[in-house]
Amino acid sequence: MAVYPKHGQSVNELIKNADTARYFAKAQGRKNKQVFSDSMQNDNLKRSHLVNSILSIARLMGMKVIAEGIETEQLAAYLGVKGCVAGQGRLFSEPMAAERLFVN
Repeated sequence: MAVYPKHGQSVNELIKNADTARYFAKAQGRKNKQVFSDSMQNDNLKRSHLVNSILSIARLMGMKVIAEGIETEQLAAYLGVKGCVAGQGRLFSEPMAAERLFVN
């Protein structure tokens, strides 16, 4: 959860910070709630540096990157701009059994 004006001055900033808090809540288990904090933002920055590094290494090695765990339009757009060629996650589909993924 993100609260105006403490956690953001614009709608986009509030949505980004609420998404960050939601990510942290999900990491702690089902039906968990979190209020955005500055420490979450620091973790987000570290995660962003890690993603950029992985994508840079993949590019240098001539590899394509497929992202997993995409849950928001914002994340999908970010990864697309950074060079991911495909992705999966709840944004596109709920989890399903392997038998449903493959057609013989």
